[in-house]
Amino acid sequence: MRRFVQRVWNQRDYAAADELYDESFTNPAAPGVTGAAAKTGFIRAYHQSFPDLAMSIDEIVATDRTVAVRCIPS
Repeated sequence: MRRFVQRVWNQRDYAAADELYDESFTNPAAPGVTGAAAKTGFIRAYHQSFPDLAMSIDEIVATDRTVAVRCIPS
Protein backbone atom coordinates (compact mmCIF):
# COMPACT_ATOMS: atom_id res chain seq x y z
CA MET A 1 0.00 0.00 0.00
CA ARG A 2 2.85 2.38 0.70
CA ARG A 3 4.20 1.87 -2.81
CA PHE A 4 0.71 2.40 -4.27
CA VAL A 5 0.17 5.66 -2.40
CA GLN A 6 3.63 6.96 -3.27
CA ARG A 7 3.71 5.98 -6.93
CA VAL A 8 0.09 6.31 -8.03
CA TRP A 9 -1.34 9.00 -5.76
CA ASN A 10 1.74 11.17 -5.22
CA GLN A 11 3.90 10.62 -8.31
CA ARG A 12 0.90 10.17 -10.64
CA ASP A 13 2.47 7.04 -12.13
CA TYR A 14 -0.84 5.48 -13.15
CA ALA A 15 0.90 2.66 -15.05
CA ALA A 16 2.29 1.45 -11.70
CA ALA A 17 -1.24 0.46 -10.72
CA ASP A 18 -1.08 -2.29 -13.37
CA GLU A 19 1.71 -3.90 -11.35
CA LEU A 20 -0.11 -3.49 -8.04
CA TYR A 21 -3.73 -4.46 -8.84
CA ASP A 22 -4.90 -7.87 -9.97
CA GLU A 23 -6.85 -7.85 -13.22
CA SER A 24 -9.90 -9.20 -11.35
CA PHE A 25 -10.01 -6.20 -8.94
CA THR A 26 -13.38 -4.43 -8.90
CA ASN A 27 -14.41 -1.11 -7.42
CA PRO A 28 -18.07 -0.45 -6.53
CA ALA A 29 -17.57 3.16 -7.63
CA ALA A 30 -16.69 1.97 -11.17
CA PRO A 31 -19.22 -0.73 -12.10
CA GLY A 32 -18.19 -2.86 -15.05
CA VAL A 33 -14.54 -1.78 -14.88
CA THR A 34 -11.92 -4.23 -13.59
CA GLY A 35 -8.22 -4.23 -12.79
CA ALA A 36 -6.13 -1.12 -12.28
CA ALA A 37 -8.48 0.98 -14.41
CA ALA A 38 -11.17 0.52 -11.75
CA LYS A 39 -8.98 2.47 -9.34
CA THR A 40 -6.97 4.84 -11.51
CA GLY A 41 -10.02 6.43 -13.14
CA PHE A 42 -11.13 7.53 -9.70
CA ILE A 43 -7.66 8.80 -8.80
CA ARG A 44 -7.27 10.69 -12.08
CA ALA A 45 -10.54 12.51 -11.38
CA TYR A 46 -9.20 13.59 -8.00
CA HIS A 47 -5.96 14.82 -9.59
CA GLN A 48 -7.90 16.83 -12.19
CA SER A 49 -9.94 18.49 -9.45
CA PHE A 50 -7.05 18.94 -7.02
CA PRO A 51 -3.79 19.15 -9.01
CA ASP A 52 -1.61 19.69 -5.94
CA LEU A 53 -3.12 16.79 -3.99
CA ALA A 54 -0.70 14.52 -2.11
CA MET A 55 -1.53 11.66 0.23
CA SER A 56 0.31 10.53 3.32
CA ILE A 57 -0.42 7.29 5.14
CA ASP A 58 -1.57 7.75 8.70
CA GLU A 59 -2.26 4.10 9.54
CA ILE A 60 -2.31 0.63 7.97
CA VAL A 61 -4.22 -2.26 9.53
CA ALA A 62 -3.94 -5.73 8.01
CA THR A 63 -5.37 -9.18 8.64
CA ASP A 64 -5.03 -12.38 6.63
CA ARG A 65 -7.42 -11.23 3.88
CA THR A 66 -8.02 -7.53 4.45
CA VAL A 67 -5.96 -4.35 4.43
CA ALA A 68 -7.29 -0.98 5.50
CA VAL A 69 -5.36 2.24 4.97
CA ARG A 70 -6.14 5.64 6.42
CA CYS A 71 -4.62 8.40 4.31
CA ILE A 72 -4.45 12.11 4.95
CA PRO A 73 -4.74 14.39 1.93
CA SER A 74 -2.70 17.55 1.77
